[in-house]
Parts: sequence; C-alpha cells; structure tokens
Amino acid sequence: MTYTVLARRWRPTKFGDVVGQEHITVTLQNAITSGRVAHAYILTGPRGIGKTSTARILARAVNCLKGPAAEPCNECEICRQIIEERNLDVVEIDGASNNSVDDIRKLRETVRLSPISAKRKVYIIDEVHMLTVSAFNALLKTLEEPPEHVLFIFATTEIHKVPFTILSRVQRFDFHRIRPDIMAAHLRKICEHDKIKIPDEALDIISRRAEGSLRDAEGLLDQLIAYSGTDIPLEAVHEVLGILPREIIERTTEIIVHHDYAGALTHLSELSDAGIDYGELLRSLEHFWMEQLFARVGDASADKEEDSSAAEQLSPEDLLRLIKLASETDSEIRRSPNPRMRFEVAFLRWVSLDRSVKIADILAKLRGAGTSSTAPPPPKPSTPVVSTTAPPPESPQKAEPPEEAKSPPMKTATPEKPPSKEKSPSQKPGDIDMFNEKFGGEILEVKDTPKTSPKKG
Repeated sequence: MTYTVLARRWRPTKFGDVVGQEHITVTLQNAITSGRVAHAYILTGPRGIGKTSTARILARAVNCLKGPAAEPCNECEICRQIIEERNLDVVEIDGASNNSVDDIRKLRETVRLSPISAKRKVYIIDEVHMLTVSAFNALLKTLEEPPEHVLFIFATTEIHKVPFTILSRVQRFDFHRIRPDIMAAHLRKICEHDKIKIPDEALDIISRRAEGSLRDAEGLLDQLIAYSGTDIPLEAVHEVLGILPREIIERTTEIIVHHDYAGALTHLSELSDAGIDYGELLRSLEHFWMEQLFARVGDASADKEEDSSAAEQLSPEDLLRLIKLASETDSEIRRSPNPRMRFEVAFLRWVSLDRSVKIADILAKLRGAGTSSTAPPPPKPSTPVVSTTAPPPESPQKAEPPEEAKSPPMKTATPEKPPSKEKSPSQKPGDIDMFNEKFGGEILEVKDTPKTSPKKG
C-alpha cells in the first residue's frame, strides 16, 4: 500500500482540527449558523498554515446534508464526495496554470448553471494572485453579482498582488503563522498516535525550524522518522536538520568579541574544511544572539544558563548590530555565486568592528572633563588690529636687517590726531555725544592692514 505522508494524513477535516487559526474558524462557524455566509472569501497567509484545508471544510459545511452546520459531518454522501474530490459542484482551480482570460470565460459560463447534487456551487481558486490583470478584470462583474447558488473562495500567499478591485468585493481572512509551542503540541499528538519516541527538545527544534508552517514541521518529522525509525534521539535531529554544535557558535562569537584576527583565519579554514552551510551558520548566530539579547533584557523565557562568557561582554546595542549584519549577509549569500567568500569578508569585517558607544556616555565624559580641577591654559592673545588714541609703548630698537632682506613697508595702525571739536558739515549735532552716551568709552579707529607679501628679488 502506498504510504501517505503526515501532512496529508493529518490534514484537518473540521474547523476544530485547524491548528492556531481560531480567529478565522470561529468567525466562519458563526457565519454559517447565523445564515450570513458571504458570496466570496479570500484566505491569505504564509505557506502550510491551513488556507486550502479551511476552504474545503467551508465547502463541505455549506453543502452538508445535515446542515448547513458549524461542522461538516464528513459522513453524508455530499461530504464524502467532496473529500474524495468526486463532487462536480465543488471545483478547485489552480490559479498558476489557469490564469488566462479564456479560463475565466469558461468559468463564467459554468457559474450560471445550477448545482447538480449539492446545495451551492463552490469555486476554490488557489494561488489566485497568479491570474493576469485581464483575467482579474474579466472576473469582476461575476464576482460582484454572482448567482445565489455560487460561493467563491480564493487562497493566496501574496495578497499584495491581488488588485484592490478584487479585494473590495470579497471578505478577507488573514492566517497567522503558528506559534512554536502550539506546533510542538500538535507534533506530540502525532507522535503519540503513531507510537514514536522523541524528546520534547527535538520537537521544539522542529517547530522553530518550520518558521510557523505546520506542513513544513510535519514534513521534517516525517523525514526524521524515515532516518531513525520510531525512536528518534536528539543527536539524529541535529544531524538530519543540520543543527550546528553550540561550540561553533560560541567560538565564532568569542573571536568577534576579542578581535582575534589570527583565530579568525584559523576558524574560517576549519569551517570550510567541515563543509559548513554558511546560511545555516548565520541563522544559528542570529538565534544565539537573540537569546543573549532576551536574557540581557530580562526575558524569563530565555535560557540564561547557556550564556557564554564572550557573549556577556557584548552590550544590547552590539548584539542588535550583529543581528542586523548577519541578516544582511544571509540575504547576500543567497544571491551570491560564491557564498564562502561573501561570508569570510563579512566575518573579517565583524572582527574589526569597535564597540558601540552611547551618545549620552560621550556627553557625560565631556562634562566630566569640563569640570576637572586643572583648567586649560588661557589662549594667547592675538596681535590686535585695533589701535586706540594712546600711542603704543616704545620697544627697544633691534638691529635692522640688510637692505636686501627688508620687506616692503607695511601699513600699520598709527595714532591719528584727536578729532577737532569742530563738527563736520555732514555730521549732525550731538551724534558723537549720543554715541558715547549709549555705548560708553572712547571712539576707536580701525585701520585695515593690507595683506601683502614681500616681493621676490
């Protein structure tokens, strides 16, 4: 007998079996029981979280012979036909291969026909974002005013590619990524049913590796069962999934913290000889640094006993910067034809990075230096270009340089004769007196000193 993988064998058949999407299943159940089922729905979210399965459950719930009911019975003739994909009134269309205008025209012709055996005709279009713009436009009129016996259910992983004219005519449901703890509990249920022995830590690793996709988690568990049988040790999980030893992660962090260039070259050579997947190494570093960051800010869910002495020397700002750099390098490696060179260049750059410093700490140090007891020496006064009416003191004469070394005479500020008390005709009476009274002091006379250089002989 042909083996059926876990993802298909454990596909939900009722709304209650859908894992981690209660905000959607409860809404659909209430709509069915209250008779408020819309004519079109669009289900969006990441891969492997139950979009198509929910669409099939909804198709059975509205056509069940014992309903419409909040849960399909899965026992009546209509439910069995839909499960076995034998019912002609429930049509599943692949949007990637049926995306032309002609395909939509054929759909419009069949929509008008009444259902054969079911209560409603249900059209499930998977990956609806793959339809062309012309196909979307051809569907608009039918989608806005379909016959009463028709129900459209769209599913897509890229909702941003669906035109707004389509979104405004349907009810949208956003599926969430499944939490790791909920996913691990579901995997434990599968293992207990199939009598598979596996430690809880291994299930946690599988749940985190799946990144919210239950289908991916079930596929990884299937792979581990094929490798180890019904008794799966933790070491087998590390080996099959390519989980790097913690010693490599801690050693990489230690080299970055201590700026160990010699150790970095040796470490890179060891990584290359071991055939390490650089993408997996970067993701492991990101996860390890995130653990350190959560432990630093006091997250109770982080395992503080796993802190390494080198990582403890990194501030939260340093950890955030390293996480960002590792994520950018991971994106570059995926597009690079030479991942090893890209990783080694980035790693050597990380080793040369200085520690991050807060601006508040720098300002505090500057304030502390400004209030120190040792005051800086006063600046030397510059040569004044402003002369007062008092003549400058005479300086002792110096030996005059030879005639050839003399530079052309410079115009200097010389004391002028005191201004006569007679007022010039252009000056209004009382201007000087008013100026003195307002600003005080005596009038200064400024002479511009021409900037000249000695002529070359």
